[in-house]
Amino acid sequence: MGLAACFGGPVFNTLIGIGIGFTAQSERSGFHKTQASFDEKGILCMCFLLISLVSSLICFPLMHFRATREYGIYLLSLYGLFFVTSILNEVHVFHIPGTDET
Repeated sequence: MGLAACFGGPVFNTLIGIGIGFTAQSERSGFHKTQASFDEKGILCMCFLLISLVSSLICFPLMHFRATREYGIYLLSLYGLFFVTSILNEVHVFHIPGTDET
């Protein structure tokens, strides 16, 4: 159940959050098309989420579905790396290749 929550929670939040926002925007504007911008922050979040979920998908069966202390430290380290990377990106220390800053 916990493993399903690791995957289902972010997917549910993304689908409901984006779905409700886009529905409200289309109702408010009267158009049935909504422009969505995908910037560096979105790419960064999706990359770290993908790394976390794929590593969970691979590691949990290998660990016989037991969350070890080492894996918890790995996830906390991954979160710390995401946090630092997000801050550095926000203060424009680096630029993610393939994105346009307009």
